[in-house]
Amino acid sequence: MKITKRCRKRCRRAVAPAISTVILVGATIAIAIAAYQYVASSLAISQARANFEDAKEAFKEMARWLNTFAFTKGASQSIPISLAYGSLKKVDSTLYVRINGVSLSKGTHELRFYTSVRDNQEVLYGPSNFKITHFIKPNETSPIPVVYVDKDADGKWFVALNMSRALLIDQGTISIDATTYRKYSMLLIIVENVTFTGSGNTFNLKILVRDVEYSGTFLNVSKVTINGEDYINFEPSNILVIVISYVDIIASGM
Repeated sequence: MKITKRCRKRCRRAVAPAISTVILVGATIAIAIAAYQYVASSLAISQARANFEDAKEAFKEMARWLNTFAFTKGASQSIPISLAYGSLKKVDSTLYVRINGVSLSKGTHELRFYTSVRDNQEVLYGPSNFKITHFIKPNETSPIPVVYVDKDADGKWFVALNMSRALLIDQGTISIDATTYRKYSMLLIIVENVTFTGSGNTFNLKILVRDVEYSGTFLNVSKVTINGEDYINFEPSNILVIVISYVDIIASGM
C-alpha cells in the first residue's frame, strides 16, 4: 500500500503528542522521586536532631542526679534514652592524682552518645568554661559531673558525661594533740564499669553507686595535682581526707 505524503504528515502529528506525554510523565516521576528523597532526607535529619536533643536532656538528668546522690552508697536511678539515630560508647581514661609526691591513679570512663548531625561545642551542665579536668575549690559552686558537647578526631559529634574532677570541701579547723589543723575533704567520682546489654532502639541507663570509701588521710599536704596539670596549694597544718564514690552505669535494651 502506498503511503501518501499527506498521510505521513498526519502520522507525525499523531506521534508527537504521544512522545510529549511520555516525556512529561517521565519528568513528573523524576521530580516526584527527587522531592520524596529530599523530604525523606530532611525528615531523617530532623528526627536525628530531635534524638540528639533528647539525649542531651537524658545526660543532664544523669549529671543532676549524680550531683545529689553520688556519695550515697547503694543509691540508683534509671533514665530511658532512645538510640534510634545515635549510639552509646564508653571512653576509657585514667584519673591521676598526686598528693605530696604520692600517686593515686584510678581507671574511669566517660559515657558518650554519638549523633549523625552537626552541633556546637558547649558545656550543658557544669562549669561555664570548657575545661573538664580541674579542681573545684571550696569557694566555687560547680558540680563534679560535667555534660558537654564536642566532636572527636574523626569529626563525629557527641554529648558526653564526664566526672574527671575533684571537689574540695573546707571542713573548718580541728585540734589533734593540742595542734590545730585545717581539715579538707577531696571528693572523687570514679565510673568503674560501663556495660551494654540487649538491643533495640530504646535503652535504659541505670546508674548505681556501688561503693563509697575513704581512700586515705594525708597530713600537712602542700600541693595536689590532677593529671599533671591542675593543682592547688594548701596552707600549712592541714589534713586532707580522700573520699571516692564508685559508680556503675548499665545500659540495657528495653
